[in-house]
Amino acid sequence: MEVALDENDDVVGICAIRTIPLSNDLSTGPFYTDNEDVAGLLLEATVAAIPNIGKYRHLESLYPGFNEMARRFFEKTGDGHAKFHPFTQCAFTKKILPLGDERVFGLLECSSSFI
Repeated sequence: MEVALDENDDVVGICAIRTIPLSNDLSTGPFYTDNEDVAGLLLEATVAAIPNIGKYRHLESLYPGFNEMARRFFEKTGDGHAKFHPFTQCAFTKKILPLGDERVFGLLECSSSFI
């Protein structure tokens, strides 16, 4: 997992990538950030830390369908070796929590995490 900090040491993004053994793919999640530049740096650093990266078929990510920043980022990033899918599934019991979905670039197990 990689973490991005600003000049005040506040967290401005995190990115983790896990392997999916059955499909021999990689999947992001959690992957949160406030802007595309930080997303690029986080993804680059996280991918660089994966040993034998060439043995995996694709890098995948699920992100909220209305996150236009994530869509633009992944369209630029893909280069034919990535699969990025918009995904939104809200689940709640009594109220909707303000999660800041515009910061979500990758979900883990199709759920939201509190940070």
